[in-house]
Amino acid sequence: MNNLKSTVTRILAVDPLGQYTNPLPITVLPPRVVGVRFGTGSVINGVPPSGSQVFVEVGLNAPAPAVGGVPFDVSYTIQGNYTAASVNGPSHITSVPGGTGASFPMTVAPCAAAPCSVIVTVGGVKSGPLQVNP
Repeated sequence: MNNLKSTVTRILAVDPLGQYTNPLPITVLPPRVVGVRFGTGSVINGVPPSGSQVFVEVGLNAPAPAVGGVPFDVSYTIQGNYTAASVNGPSHITSVPGGTGASFPMTVAPCAAAPCSVIVTVGGVKSGPLQVNP
């Protein structure tokens, strides 16, 4: 999940006739992940012995802050005949400052015997499985 907290800001509205003031609290939430998908689609075939790079694309529900972006944790769930060493990628990413998404590379090893697949979780949101075929 992202590590940013909500920010509460007070806006002060002033009635121009009666000079009555009414402070209004506004809560600003950080962007959250709304989708995780693979740039290759859901299947990759013919992975060479050195592995293949696959880009993971992350969508956010709102633009990230213009300075610094938003950090998110990344985890990988291995399925079938894959092992933890079959997938290599970052454990943390930061969204593009001011952007509504991010992308990052991961490397998948060849699948010796199907089935092999991986699910990527970013900011608590899971992708569908990426099936890796021999």
